[in-house]
Amino acid sequence: MKRRYLIKSIIALLSTLFIVRKKTFAENIVTQKNSELNYSFYKKCATINDLRKYEPITSGDIVIVDNYSLAISFTEPGVFFYDSNDSTSLDNGGTCIVTTLGKRWKREINNSICVNWFGTIGNGNKLTIKDCIINGTFSSYSEVKSIFFRQNLELDDLWDNCAIQATFHACPSKVSVIFDQNEFYYINKGIRANSCLFINGNGATLIVDESALANIVVLDIGEKIVDHPITDVTLSKGTKFFPRNLISGDFKEGDLISFYSKTIRSGKQFENIRPYFHGVRLKVVKKLTDKIVIDRNIYTNLPLSRVTVHRGSELTCLKNINVDATRFCKSIPPLSGVRITGTNIVVNSVKIIGNRYCGAGLLLIGCGGHVFDSDISGFTNTQGLPAPGRVGYGLYVDCNDTLIENMTFKNNKHHVTCASRDFVMDGFILKNSMGFTDNSDKTLNVNAAFDVHSNVLGTPIFSNLDITTVGPAFNIRNGSAKIDNCKITSRRDDEKKPGLINFFDIENFGKFHFVNNTLACGHNISLFHFGSIENFAEIIVDNNKGSIGCFIDQIMKVKKIGVLIFSNNVINNLNSLLTFRAEHIDSTCVTNEVSNLLLKENRFYCRSSGRPIISIVSKHEMKIDRLWIVNTLISSDFLNINFNNVNIETEFFINNTKLLANNLKSKPYEKAKFDGVNFYNCNIPCVNISHSFLYKCHINLEFYSDDGKANKTCNIDISNCTMGSFCLHVVQPRLHGVNIKLIHFKGNVFNSDNSPFISLSGLSKNTGLFNGLKVDITENVFNSSFTSSFKDPDNLLNKNFLFEKNQFLK
Repeated sequence: MKRRYLIKSIIALLSTLFIVRKKTFAENIVTQKNSELNYSFYKKCATINDLRKYEPITSGDIVIVDNYSLAISFTEPGVFFYDSNDSTSLDNGGTCIVTTLGKRWKREINNSICVNWFGTIGNGNKLTIKDCIINGTFSSYSEVKSIFFRQNLELDDLWDNCAIQATFHACPSKVSVIFDQNEFYYINKGIRANSCLFINGNGATLIVDESALANIVVLDIGEKIVDHPITDVTLSKGTKFFPRNLISGDFKEGDLISFYSKTIRSGKQFENIRPYFHGVRLKVVKKLTDKIVIDRNIYTNLPLSRVTVHRGSELTCLKNINVDATRFCKSIPPLSGVRITGTNIVVNSVKIIGNRYCGAGLLLIGCGGHVFDSDISGFTNTQGLPAPGRVGYGLYVDCNDTLIENMTFKNNKHHVTCASRDFVMDGFILKNSMGFTDNSDKTLNVNAAFDVHSNVLGTPIFSNLDITTVGPAFNIRNGSAKIDNCKITSRRDDEKKPGLINFFDIENFGKFHFVNNTLACGHNISLFHFGSIENFAEIIVDNNKGSIGCFIDQIMKVKKIGVLIFSNNVINNLNSLLTFRAEHIDSTCVTNEVSNLLLKENRFYCRSSGRPIISIVSKHEMKIDRLWIVNTLISSDFLNINFNNVNIETEFFINNTKLLANNLKSKPYEKAKFDGVNFYNCNIPCVNISHSFLYKCHINLEFYSDDGKANKTCNIDISNCTMGSFCLHVVQPRLHGVNIKLIHFKGNVFNSDNSPFISLSGLSKNTGLFNGLKVDITENVFNSSFTSSFKDPDNLLNKNFLFEKNQFLK
């Protein structure tokens, strides 16, 4: 009888006016639950309000609810069962419904809950709480407040906003929230996701209404469970654990620990900008009786001031959701799109759009992040800088071990930044993404597309990016980076000369590599710009191609550069290549040493700018240990390479190089006004030029000794080259200023139509100074119709020199 009664009840239930989809859904749930529990009664209710009036009889009773209210439909019927063991849970309007007599109907949850369960409407409606009272969804404002008890409700709050927030408040741990497919929800208050760590938007869009409050985070994911001060505790550098009793409160393995410190790491306090502090974010790996094991070593001795703990997870996921904040129009503080705080964060297929009132699109905070296949655009915040981290960021990263890939960024002040003032981070990779900045917005031309602050440890990697910008592409402020396989376009309409890549903020830089990139930049764009830096260990520019104004053109403020290498590059439309202009010796920061400057396997094509291709000029003696130009082609209408007041400690070496001057400007012995390689007042132990083609170019060495410093010595060896001419001029009002031991020309071809092949002057002003000078000119070809092949006012070529096996051709 019981079985026959059960069958009749099910048939009667399924014969109601449910649509086919609802009937199938309900049938599956009932059949599944009936196989597990002995349900004795089945009932249908039209709305959630009707369910509140229906009292259950037996534990496990089932009721199927058709709609949320008379005005709001469910996408699927709701299956509720009576939980006789629960007498305390509050009515949350979706998964727990309390009857008049205090009994609890519970909605069946199978790993996920839907926002529609809590009455979302979607369809881009703007119904308010007041509207839902009028249409009968609720009978009074007090009834709404009693159900959405965790929210500070107002009558003008948007209904969908409140229903979505109620969904997250009701979401149990490890249960996901699912939005209705491709729906549109208006919100005017921020949504707190609390403990919900998996959200599937199903293509839905959260639209920020014009009435939205300032300083909101549209969707804020993450739950803080511990927050308290710490005093008189310092974690030692290199340790990978800390005492268990250091943190009060309950936390578990996988949670995020954030240790604050009041110790300044770098920078100073300014009016609106704080310095960088020594805080760290860590993930709990293991909880032992007496200590907590963490996921990384403490990077420095760390005095602690405060700790917070956020709930972590094996997977904290946000996917397939859109946030549209383009209607937001409040003043500062600006709006932020999405903030996620936790561990093992995954963001997939998310689109976030802002405007000039918006501060940040996506804030990623924690340990372990992967953001991919997403689009963030329009976060410009033109209102100023109210607080750090809110100045117009597409993606703000304060998260260790973060991989960002397959992204699209458009018209953000900074597309991606790592800019925390409180915490260092390590492990950052951005690849296979596009960053575009529109030239029409002039407020965007002063900010770098990608901005790495000095809080970033290690070497961030930027790979395979397609960047179009109207100013800087990168700010490197942490001391190290690698940029490879990127296509970078940057053009400016004004006369400013921004650096494509800027280095500043800290005193000591490590390694920077710029390799395999393609440039399409305007003539007023410089590849690098340096702030005040004590030491830069290594800069390598390798295998790049395209066009740009210059590599370096500034008053250099880097005191010491270790290695500066340009190799395998093919660059067009250069105004100049390298221009170092050092400040006065009394300046606080000037470049006074470059250990190794190497140009190797390059092809540089310069436009008619009338500027020296390479100009290293110092008002004090700059030291370069080695300066090599090897297997390199430099072509220009005005090919002038100048070194002034530079001490080349070991060697100046040109080998297998072509210097092509397309127009011969003037005579080689007119100071600094001809095409070629010019040295003025330089100390060079060895000038070695071999197997090179210096078409219409000249070598000019002019030594001064009026500084009263030690002797300047030089051996000159030029062999197997094709060149215009060579000029050596010594100006020495003091004794013992310059000491030249060897002048050696062998196997060269000289071509000069309007100047002597070899010009030597000033070498005998002091009797005996050049005793032992050897001049060796052998096996050269002098090809010219110029009547005077040599300029030798001191008659050196008729003394103490070897001149043989040379040919003169006209």
